[in-house]
Amino acid sequence: MHVILDRDGPVPIYLQIAHQIRQSILDGEPATGARLPPERRLAKLLGVNRTTVVNAYRELAADGLVAGQVGRGTIVTYGAPEAEPTPTGSGEWPRYDTNGGRLSGYLVEAGRSRATPIPWAQLFTATTDVMDDPLLRDAMTVSARPDVIRLATGIPSPELYPIEDIRAIFDEALGNAGQTLLQHTPTEGYPPLRDELARWMDRAAAAAGAPSSLDPNHIVVVAGSQQGLYLLARTLIDPGDLVVVESPTYLGAAQVFRAAGARLLTIPVDQDGMQVDLLQEVLPRRRPKLIYTLPTFQNPSGAVLSMGRRLRLL
Repeated sequence: MHVILDRDGPVPIYLQIAHQIRQSILDGEPATGARLPPERRLAKLLGVNRTTVVNAYRELAADGLVAGQVGRGTIVTYGAPEAEPTPTGSGEWPRYDTNGGRLSGYLVEAGRSRATPIPWAQLFTATTDVMDDPLLRDAMTVSARPDVIRLATGIPSPELYPIEDIRAIFDEALGNAGQTLLQHTPTEGYPPLRDELARWMDRAAAAAGAPSSLDPNHIVVVAGSQQGLYLLARTLIDPGDLVVVESPTYLGAAQVFRAAGARLLTIPVDQDGMQVDLLQEVLPRRRPKLIYTLPTFQNPSGAVLSMGRRLRLL
């Protein structure tokens, strides 16, 4: 199997790879049951990013030519006899031909009873390629193992969570307003929670010598930082806008900004946080729409932006 790339041509590289491997499979080489090269190895051989090979293999899988198998890699399935669908054990939804009266995730060709896979990869938008980061996915997969200390997820050690206290709080909340808590709430969040958050922030401001009166209507409760960044990007960023981020930075933020069509300008981080002097040098030539920084315990470096740099940034 040989793959020749036209790096200056109009056809995306991943489609060039997929088309050539597809033709090789249809020609019988590699044969049914053969294993395709691992993604990283093929990417290195071709001088491309691993994501490019991942997308090429997905194209082939969508055509029903290959399938990923745990412990074996990507296997050629074209020409293999179809197994009877089962509701369990395969990890896939059951599928039925036209005689069965039920179809899930498959198309049926006119005049035939044989179901063929829907080419989902061809239906997805370009945004899915940006959001699918193999590095982030692999980090999350590895970090889920019990023998691994999680340094990539940006969350505290599980042993530090006060499970009993959290359980007691849930029990109290459900006991006092169980039915209400299980209903839909305003988009901005549960009103009593927003009221309490406003009071808490007022107390914190007063303790710091900066009294304030925060309006609960100015608070939006989100499921996590990722949702907050998504809402921010959808509200403020247009395709082509320039966004300044730290290097390194939180991968989830970079994903969201790229998915919104932003161009990223990276500013290095040292032991005192973002190097604001470097940012200041480029601002006369580049006009960013926004600056994304993590000033306290920066993710992933853990650096804290010095007071002098904070004031210069403002």
